[in-house]
Amino acid sequence: MVVYAVVNRGVDLVVNLLVNHLVTLFVNLLVNCEVASQNCDYTRRRTIMENNTSNSTASASQSGQNEMDPKWIGILEAAILFFIMLMAIIGNFLVIAVVYRRRDLRRTETHIFIVNLSLTDISVALLCMPFSLVTAVTQEWIFSSALCKINGFLNVFFLLTSILTLTAISIQKYIGVVQPTKRKIFTRKKTLFAVAWVWLQALLTALTPILGWNQYEHIPGRTQCSVKVPREKKVSELTNCLFIIICGFVIPLGIMSFSYLKIFRTVKVHTKRVRSHSFGEEQSAFLNERRITITLFIILAVFLACWTPFSVLTIYATLAGHELPKYFSVAAYWLGFLNSAMNPLIYALRTEEFRQGYRQIFSILLPCCFFEGRVKRERFFSGSSRTEELEK
Repeated sequence: MVVYAVVNRGVDLVVNLLVNHLVTLFVNLLVNCEVASQNCDYTRRRTIMENNTSNSTASASQSGQNEMDPKWIGILEAAILFFIMLMAIIGNFLVIAVVYRRRDLRRTETHIFIVNLSLTDISVALLCMPFSLVTAVTQEWIFSSALCKINGFLNVFFLLTSILTLTAISIQKYIGVVQPTKRKIFTRKKTLFAVAWVWLQALLTALTPILGWNQYEHIPGRTQCSVKVPREKKVSELTNCLFIIICGFVIPLGIMSFSYLKIFRTVKVHTKRVRSHSFGEEQSAFLNERRITITLFIILAVFLACWTPFSVLTIYATLAGHELPKYFSVAAYWLGFLNSAMNPLIYALRTEEFRQGYRQIFSILLPCCFFEGRVKRERFFSGSSRTEELEK
């Protein structure tokens, strides 16, 4: 009995010790979990704070970098624009010089329009691009409000002059190709009258914001002034923007599309007939006319490719009431300015007469770089070089 009692007592002690140990272990486990949980929360909060601090530091650093970026981007934009401006001035002066020195070119109605287009491009380079160049560097409009109005007016005026000149060219080529019996409608006097009408219509359209229908303003993010877009849903601003878009882009584009569609249909039919039944001078004259038409169509296509982004920017700002991102605006204007330098290159690539004229002028200006500079100089000043038709 004594042994049994001792054994029971020992078992009770062991069980009590084991239970106490398990309870103590469980309590300690709970306490440790609570502490661990608090430590996890603290660690998590500390991690978040550190991440926020690092993000703030990175943001500050990135912000500091972004504050420097526009300066260098502006200088790069200005350098590109200066190159475009230089090319536009030199190239278009060469075009005018070539036409002036060649008597036969001066007598053709098409080249009167080409000279008018070159004068417009030179005006854009001299009167519009310098404002954008300075604004690209300073990243803000530093000129007066009066100069802003003048700059906005000149931008719209010369853009309209260019597109209306191309419209007049398409009408002239339409009559010459599709209705050759009415070709005499475009006499020299009527061609000059058409040029005068182009400038007058562009002038009246560009004046509408100044006369009170709307106003010109500098829009942040752009490098020049333009027509105020209807941000506050004002009827006068909306109708003026739509008026300029319709008169300066939609209607001319419709006329040019119709004209060149008819021209290419007629050329396609006549080409088959000429190749089958015509010989000699008739075939040569028709092929030359086709080459001229294709060259002018290329000029139109390049114009539309360069100015369509600007038109999209203007239409979007008019209808949506807010601007597209800054760099789209800059790219749209830069492409438009690039068009002023493209036409002389197209003439050089497409026409032998302009290539010869360019070589003659450069042989005069840089005789050391041309083997026959003296001979070409004499031919140039004598005006005796034979004019050739536009060739492919």
